Amino acid sequence: MGRINMSEMEKIQKNTNILEGQLTCKELLGFYDSEPSKSSMMKTLDKFNIKHSEKSKFQSGYGKVIAEKLQHCIKFDVGSNIDTRQLSERIIDYCIDNYSGHFYISTNTNVKGFALDPKGQIIGAMTSQGIILADYFVIAGAHKTKYLTDKLGIRVPIMPIKGWALGIRVPNDTFFKEYTFFTPQYFSTYVNNEIRLSCGAEIGSDFSKEIPSEEWGAKMGLKHFNQHFGFNINMDDCYVRHCYRPITPDDIPIISQVPVFNNVFISAGHGSKGMTYCFGSAEILFQILSGIKEYPEYNINRFYLV
Repeated sequence: MGRINMSEMEKIQKNTNILEGQLTCKELLGFYDSEPSKSSMMKTLDKFNIKHSEKSKFQSGYGKVIAEKLQHCIKFDVGSNIDTRQLSERIIDYCIDNYSGHFYISTNTNVKGFALDPKGQIIGAMTSQGIILADYFVIAGAHKTKYLTDKLGIRVPIMPIKGWALGIRVPNDTFFKEYTFFTPQYFSTYVNNEIRLSCGAEIGSDFSKEIPSEEWGAKMGLKHFNQHFGFNINMDDCYVRHCYRPITPDDIPIISQVPVFNNVFISAGHGSKGMTYCFGSAEILFQILSGIKEYPEYNINRFYLV
């Protein structure tokens, strides 16, 4: 959907602290418990021209431990580990410091709806800080985008998929620091001196009052992680949170002008790949806003029968 090349990444690293401590992994690995499971994944990767190869067995450390449980491994030529929350905060801070005259960030502000002129055109966003006037509006509220589009009489088919993230301290071993890896039950990455375990997925409600550490997804992920490495880590020793990934029915984002209102746009439905897609989404949205190009594959109209 969108890529940023390594020369651009090196420029960012050289001139800012945005990527400090990020993108430190050596390789991305996928572990499987059977040959058919591994072969099926490799066929899918071939279909989409994603470079990969079979990983030779580890001879020592925790790489050897998990390879004894899940004996089939794929190595991806490109891998990354990032702390998305920290990276987002750094990007915002950098933009405030370097582009303060270009935009304004209003924190702790709730958007309640839109203000219309006598002709029915949108001229402002009604917020807890008052009405904010603008020429164009982009709704990028993840799975809550639909609450604002509903006020325009437009239904957006975005569902909240609940997932869990666990912060785990593990023994000092180069395997965890050098490799981002996944199994059928969880995805593991090393950030800020701890393992970040992502696991579970279920279609949920937009809001949850449940305690994350007591939910099935977190328990399942930690159980399998302990089994694969012979650990006995308790949930009380982990930092646990749940999050919501905005999924569309076809798992393709909506980056589109809103029907009827020609100055309102949507950028939402990126699932768990928000940071992966952000560069491409921004470029596509800019081209649509500027009238340079239309992208029917991301248009909201694909969900409507006329």
